[in-house]
Amino acid sequence: KKVFNLSNEPMLILDESKIIAANLMAKKALGIERISEKTGLHPGNISPLLQPNGAYSFNKADELLKTAFQKGSHQFEWVHNTSGNKTSYFDVTLKKISLESQDVVLAILKNIDEKKEFESELRDNYEHLSEIARGTNDILWITDWVNQKVLYCSPSYEQIWGRSVQDLYKNPVDWIDGIHPDDRPGVEKAFYNIVET
Repeated sequence: KKVFNLSNEPMLILDESKIIAANLMAKKALGIERISEKTGLHPGNISPLLQPNGAYSFNKADELLKTAFQKGSHQFEWVHNTSGNKTSYFDVTLKKISLESQDVVLAILKNIDEKKEFESELRDNYEHLSEIARGTNDILWITDWVNQKVLYCSPSYEQIWGRSVQDLYKNPVDWIDGIHPDDRPGVEKAFYNIVET
């Protein structure tokens, strides 16, 4: 109980239908003032009406809690209301534990707003790049050479090189096989000189 109260992670304790305790970090993160031991607090009461997938928060919370009690643990992303009438994304880990000879679920919450914002920006950038690529007959591709990975390749690659974009995703130097064998050594040398600089 001491670890629960002093943890830097927001934590909740739930029975089969409601939150029965919240540590200080959870109360702060979720804007919870007080939890009645008798009536508790349903997770749906501190969540928007709908989750991003369209599920009703009250029904989905019941389903996820039931899964944790049945399987012993469960992990998922959840949107909670937070202080200041805002919402935040959390990575939630539920773990069934025994507390004073009663089975309960310990919920550990990790705020992932920054991760979600990054993913959204990445999607926007990808869509913008796709629009540009569709508007040109040139080949555009982005490669992460440190990890030897093609991150994006425009559809015109297949028309111009006569090779599969999927093959390029699997092997970032697949395009070299499309060059005449007599020309490959010179092209490879010039290409690797550019990559190394």
